[in-house]
Amino acid sequence: MHSCRATAVKAAKAAGKILLKYFRKTKNIREKSGRRGLVSIADEASERAIIGIIKNKFPGHSIIAEESGIDHQHSRFTWHIDPLDGTTNYIFGLRDWGTEIGLAEPLRFNLLKKIVKNTYKIRMTGDAVTSMRRVAEGAADGLLFLRLNDWDVAAGSLIIREAGGKVTTLSGKEWELGDKEFAASNGKVHSGLLRLIGRRQ
Repeated sequence: MHSCRATAVKAAKAAGKILLKYFRKTKNIREKSGRRGLVSIADEASERAIIGIIKNKFPGHSIIAEESGIDHQHSRFTWHIDPLDGTTNYIFGLRDWGTEIGLAEPLRFNLLKKIVKNTYKIRMTGDAVTSMRRVAEGAADGLLFLRLNDWDVAAGSLIIREAGGKVTTLSGKEWELGDKEFAASNGKVHSGLLRLIGRRQ
């Protein structure tokens, strides 16, 4: 995993150089087709750089990237790339933006593909506490963990519930210590989230 981390760091630095090059000089801005949001030459150039570095090191890995979509390679490993998170801020010259690169393993590709197709946006934060905080404060509608330890979510599950959210297993059973699968939401979308992954309540 050390080589994966080193590759992610190298790719992020390469993307950062490109994004700084275009910052406050961005042209060729357009609206994304079929969904809300803007995209610029900076998004696309930085994503190409990231994918190029990853493919050079791990040509057999799958990739899900915000701008170019899904590249499925029958691999246990899938890279998740948002080359420019905060494109609107970036375009307007604000400094609240960044690059996100995550590696998921093992791959549950069909589930992931279904989620990507039926949601506005997915994010890989890299840590459980940030994901749960975002659900509790209303910054995210829901989250899924397919494999976890109790200490990752014991406190966060309580915070989500106290905020009015819902926490269950992927089959819809109320989550409790010892369960390895974890689904949390604002409560309003929970049934839809479970139906989306094929686990009806």
